[in-house]
Amino acid sequence: LEDNSFFNGSDLSGTPDNPDYFATFNSSNVTFNNTWNSQWAYWKSGWAYSNMTDSTTSGATNSYSSITANGAFDSENYGIGSNNSYLTYDTATYFSAFVTNTTYAYLSMRDGDSFGKQFGDTLNAAGENDETNGEDFFKLNIYGYNTGSLVDSTIFSLADYTFENSNEDYLVNTWEYVDIANSLVDSVVFVLTSSDVGLYGMNTPAYFSIDNIGNYPLTSVSEI
Repeated sequence: LEDNSFFNGSDLSGTPDNPDYFATFNSSNVTFNNTWNSQWAYWKSGWAYSNMTDSTTSGATNSYSSITANGAFDSENYGIGSNNSYLTYDTATYFSAFVTNTTYAYLSMRDGDSFGKQFGDTLNAAGENDETNGEDFFKLNIYGYNTGSLVDSTIFSLADYTFENSNEDYLVNTWEYVDIANSLVDSVVFVLTSSDVGLYGMNTPAYFSIDNIGNYPLTSVSEI
């Protein structure tokens, strides 16, 4: 990638099936899918990859930046996943990765915008009581499959405002480790869920950042 750029399928390099273009890209032994819609000129589903460094600009025009402004361990390139995205391995292995929020989702949750509420508030973006009592969450549900069967899963909270002590509420703005360490998987599905839901589904921007996907499950953790 050129500096501060991204791939989202808009170059129409994928296989056309009017109006969609279906592309895949690989990193090591992992394959990612991407769908670009040419009729409405938007990234429809799957994955993008990026080296964008904008951690301050809010809104949909900044959909391809991680809130950390770089990849895990200061790497340049990282992935952006959309809701219901999936990846496949060449051979079954253990899944691990580092994840964090995108700038778009993070600032939407922190400050609120025209669609998404400010997390921790009792009102939605329209100024109406949303009956959450401010106990908001944004979760990344990770499902591991092997030969078409669900074999393991885990949940990572990208934001959690459900604590009894509000001082414990948080929005993730660092790269955090996740894994499925107990089962071999050949594909992994990522589903985002939020407490901020409207008539047309989730209001929170349904994107997350991912990097260092591999098969490196931690066997122990030393806390300093």
